[in-house]
Amino acid sequence: MIHEQKIIAHHKIRQITVQDVKQLSIVLIFILLTLLISSNPASAQSDRTDVLHYDDAGLVSTGDFSIYYWYPPDEIKIGSLIRNGDFQSWEEGRPQHWSVWANKKPGWEEAHVAQIDFALTEEGENDAFGLFVRNTGGEGDYFAGAYQQLDQIAQAGHYWVTTHMTMWGSAEPVLYNSVGWYGIGPSADPASVEQWRELTPLPIPCPNQLGACLYIGRYETVFLEPGQYFHLRAGHKFPVYNAWTVFGLDDFSIIPATGSVVEDGFWPDGLVVWDPRGLR
Repeated sequence: MIHEQKIIAHHKIRQITVQDVKQLSIVLIFILLTLLISSNPASAQSDRTDVLHYDDAGLVSTGDFSIYYWYPPDEIKIGSLIRNGDFQSWEEGRPQHWSVWANKKPGWEEAHVAQIDFALTEEGENDAFGLFVRNTGGEGDYFAGAYQQLDQIAQAGHYWVTTHMTMWGSAEPVLYNSVGWYGIGPSADPASVEQWRELTPLPIPCPNQLGACLYIGRYETVFLEPGQYFHLRAGHKFPVYNAWTVFGLDDFSIIPATGSVVEDGFWPDGLVVWDPRGLR
């Protein structure tokens, strides 16, 4: 069962510079060192649930606390072959063109799907796809996700795929417990994916109390064929009691590979902030 929520975060647009990347890297290293120093010594799925909506109140100030987001070149934003990859279109609490699912296991809180607004109030909405996962005593792993058929891929070939994700949570110092992936499969079943690709290289989510985390982009060339499905999957690999994570996914695109795009790899495309007091 999946509860539906709406979370509001903030963003401000400007070009990201090499200095920004260095500063963000320093912040990330500081976060990881702080957590390490201060730390203490797939099942049945459901795709429909009751609807639960809310907006965060008392958000952090916009000013300096904002998401610095670098928009990809126009050729990446225009003509994308994945539908609603920017998650701007929603209907009845679901992102249009995506089928949402979640594991259903005892001891795991029912996953929340969230419509996260990354925009400033005066800028309207800039929605992202959010997933909230929390362990309440269950065993094993737990995942939720979404998929869609790539019905705009007309011929087999290499395509340039871009993805973005951020994650924050309870700051449990368990490396690679909170994970997110995307994958390509021949059917709507996530089990059909043979290779899952990480959406972020971060080994832990940013702590909720920090109120800010890197917005990571992944850029790479992938061989795609007509009729395939694009899958998203995020959750916890281990049963860490009371650990929780918010995953924010946005700005997915697929365009034919032309050889003119940047080198494959991860890139910090911004800084997402949130209200640490917000209910999840």
